Amino acid sequence: MTVGELLKEYRIKQNKNQQEFSAGIVSQSYYSKVEKNIHRITADDLLLLLTHNAIPVKNFFEKLEIDPHQQQLNQVNALFEEVTKANYSDNSLAKIKKIKEKAVKLDVEDDLKNEMLLIIDGFLESEKDDPKTFDFNLRNKLKEKIFLMPEYDTHKLSVYANFVDLYDFDSNRQIIKQIVKALEKKKLKDKMKYYLRFC
Repeated sequence: MTVGELLKEYRIKQNKNQQEFSAGIVSQSYYSKVEKNIHRITADDLLLLLTHNAIPVKNFFEKLEIDPHQQQLNQVNALFEEVTKANYSDNSLAKIKKIKEKAVKLDVEDDLKNEMLLIIDGFLESEKDDPKTFDFNLRNKLKEKIFLMPEYDTHKLSVYANFVDLYDFDSNRQIIKQIVKALEKKKLKDKMKYYLRFC
């Protein structure tokens, strides 16, 4: 259930029309589009609507169905942020190992967990200075991950940027060529969209 659908459910239970329910907090026409999931409502306006219509905030959010996959992505992204911060702090190795322990216990889909653990292991690998201790299998897995990602989005670029020192010169040159090609294609697509608007 979306925010708009749930607001509509409460409005109907209270026998109110959209204008009465929105009460000038947002315009009736805007509110109508919120119910239809065409527009989003700000958190401030949502809280004002709930308060005005005597809807307990806690009850409202408990009724919202949150996509379990999105919830899992949020958990993984939060851990990824922790790892990134830990990587640039003092005593990063110990912090990253603690985060890995949390990641192992995380109750998420196997694919998400495996990706997160691969990235954490990559951060641990990047801390190594002695070539005798390098895990070339892990380094190759990270390299494959970069090459197999379909598009150069911010996630792919951040993974690459964090592990650039794990690749040899030729691999880095090849990845950078792919990035430049992808950016040139995007620039060309953007130009085409711009020109098509005026044709």
